Amino acid sequence: MTIKPTLYLLLALAHAPVLAQSSADRHLDAYRCAVLGESSACRPAVSLPEVRVEQRLELGPLAKYHVYQGMDRDAAIERARLHGEHPVWRTVRVTRRTLSSEERYERAMGRGIAPYVFEDTLQLTVDRGNRSSGG
Repeated sequence: MTIKPTLYLLLALAHAPVLAQSSADRHLDAYRCAVLGESSACRPAVSLPEVRVEQRLELGPLAKYHVYQGMDRDAAIERARLHGEHPVWRTVRVTRRTLSSEERYERAMGRGIAPYVFEDTLQLTVDRGNRSSGG
């Protein structure tokens, strides 16, 4: 038994409005949740902490240049150390700000507004070579 190509086309056309409707519903639900505040339209959200502390390794200008030229990050750090440049470990407190209803809608649509905007440097430590990667 062979199924004719027109049957595939008919099946695809039959399901197309359902797929289009579900996409439109998702956008409408995101609008109703974020802007109108209707909790019944909200999907479960990922819980993000209000405040977090991060430790970042920041390269100096020479090491950044070597990475830009295609060198491996660790090799770039070691080459910059030969010239007296050391990377810096920066301990940062990142605080999440409250988004407006418009920003929540944009985020729900996937237009990514970062919820973390305030960064306070807590500590700077020069890495003299005891560790060159990680966080």
